[in-house]
Amino acid sequence: MISNRIQRARLLRGLSLEALAQCMGDISKQALSKFEKGDALPNSTRILQLAKALNVKPEYFFRADTTELAPVEFRKLSRMPKRDQKVVIEQARDHLERYIALEQVFASIQKNAKPAAAGSIRVNSRDEAEAAASQLRKEWCL
Repeated sequence: MISNRIQRARLLRGLSLEALAQCMGDISKQALSKFEKGDALPNSTRILQLAKALNVKPEYFFRADTTELAPVEFRKLSRMPKRDQKVVIEQARDHLERYIALEQVFASIQKNAKPAAAGSIRVNSRDEAEAAASQLRKEWCL
């Protein structure tokens, strides 16, 4: 799982193994390749270094893969390099994963929230509006 995430984060940033190794400074591209293939596991210090170099939070490496994208098709320039195509695909995957995570959060909130019936609270002044807002916050546990 971590190996796949390391590779995806690198592709998301459009970096080669060599560029990432240079960015980190104290690791070879061969060692990074071993992390990506799952032949070796990075320690906690290395995970923090990878997160900083790849501009992701350390928890990114431990998230479960929630999406398996079907073949992605997009309009591209005829001379678009493969590496740039991979960046676009990883960006789409990352956005989709974050969207799905938000949808799951809001779905659980909507199940617990019981909105007041429409028109059940009459408001004729600012003070009544404030009172109604307080009542709703209390009912909805906000």
